[in-house]
Amino acid sequence: MPCRKCNGHDCNCCEDEHKRKKKKKKKKKNHKGCRGPQGPQGPRGKKGPRGDQGPQGNQGPQGDQGPQGNQGPQGDQGPQGDQGPRGNQGPQGDQGPRGDQGPQGNQGPQGDQGPQGNQGPQGDQGPQGDQGPRGNQGPQGDQGPRGDQGPQGDQGPQGDQGPQGDQGPQGESGSNFIISENRIYVLNAFVLVSVIDGFTNAVVDNIPVGLFPADIAVNPATNRFYVTNSLFGGVSVFDGETNMFIDFISAGNLPIGVAVNKVTNRIFVANSGSDTVLVIDGFTNTEITTIPVGNLPRLLAVNPITNRIYVTNGDDNTVSVINGNTNIVVATVTVGTNPFGIAVNPLMNAVYVVNNGSNTISVINGTTNTVVDTITVEADPVFIDVNPFTNRIYVSHISGNIAVIDGFTNSVIEVIPGGGTLEGVGVNPLTNTVYVVNQSANSVLVIDGITNTIISNIPVGSSPTAIAVNP
Repeated sequence: MPCRKCNGHDCNCCEDEHKRKKKKKKKKKNHKGCRGPQGPQGPRGKKGPRGDQGPQGNQGPQGDQGPQGNQGPQGDQGPQGDQGPRGNQGPQGDQGPRGDQGPQGNQGPQGDQGPQGNQGPQGDQGPQGDQGPRGNQGPQGDQGPRGDQGPQGDQGPQGDQGPQGDQGPQGESGSNFIISENRIYVLNAFVLVSVIDGFTNAVVDNIPVGLFPADIAVNPATNRFYVTNSLFGGVSVFDGETNMFIDFISAGNLPIGVAVNKVTNRIFVANSGSDTVLVIDGFTNTEITTIPVGNLPRLLAVNPITNRIYVTNGDDNTVSVINGNTNIVVATVTVGTNPFGIAVNPLMNAVYVVNNGSNTISVINGTTNTVVDTITVEADPVFIDVNPFTNRIYVSHISGNIAVIDGFTNSVIEVIPGGGTLEGVGVNPLTNTVYVVNQSANSVLVIDGITNTIISNIPVGSSPTAIAVNP
């Protein structure tokens, strides 16, 4: 039957009460019969009041994650963060086309006056001026030959000295200074120098110069040019007016490069076999002194304003700087690998050195004798020259191109395809014309310095190498 307390079956709620009733029944004298079978279950009683809530059970395992809800609306933009560090600079873009030439800048201050040139012969005497009034008596002149004695007259008073008469017209120029010749001298590997007329771009003469000529230089002040002969160990001197041989000067062991100071009329020769530079007096064609320099001196360049001479030393990777007043090496400048060609802009006092092994041009400040810039060029650069008026530098490459460098920015502004194997470079600053030797074509390329275009190709002798210009 259901429990009176919980209305449930088989509960323990009334177990104690049942035990008490059993004990009471045992005390009665008259026992009832055995308990009959359990009757059928009575009707369910009314639901008792709800018991107190039991303690909370242990937390069950976490259920599977539900599907992601829809994205909520975008929140308001937060405040701007601090600016990040500046990124690395990107590579320089390709150089744009050359712009139109700007207007000419104001003229710079006048440079220091160069040393005075040699005095030319006295010009013809001008016509005598009108006689002025009698001046004061000057000092007594040399006594003339004695004339026949005349009768002695009375001595008159001495008059005042008259004013000097007008100066007569200037006489003809002396022979030490020559008007512009515009001659280009091309040294061919086999015994000849080809002479080109710069006005017509035509060969006007071929001059024998001896076996194995190495380099050539010209003095425009005296109109003489000089050729080093490596085999014979000397320098041949020629008259540029007649193209005739004048003299041969013994130089030393394996002379290669030659350069001239047109102001002092000194000639400098690099003796590669004895690591020296020979100094020659251009008036007498005699040796003045020999200067020790670096290992394997090759080519030279001269600044006539500062009287400094620069020599490339191939085995030392250096340039020796010589004071032309004392003939002493005053500095040794380290440059790139295998220096060869060299040129000077005297107006800027800048020196440019071709480093054949490192494919660069070293720029030396002539005042401090230090490298102030290094310009990268194409492979195999060899010779170099400068137009001091435009401050443009021209570099030849064995591979066949000519690099044009702006001396103000020290950057390559154009590369001119020349073709063939290119060697010596010469510039005429008066005509702004550049001459480049094409050895494989046995010719000379003529370049317009304004447009940087080839305007002519002049056939010369066999295997030309070096070149010199008499402006």
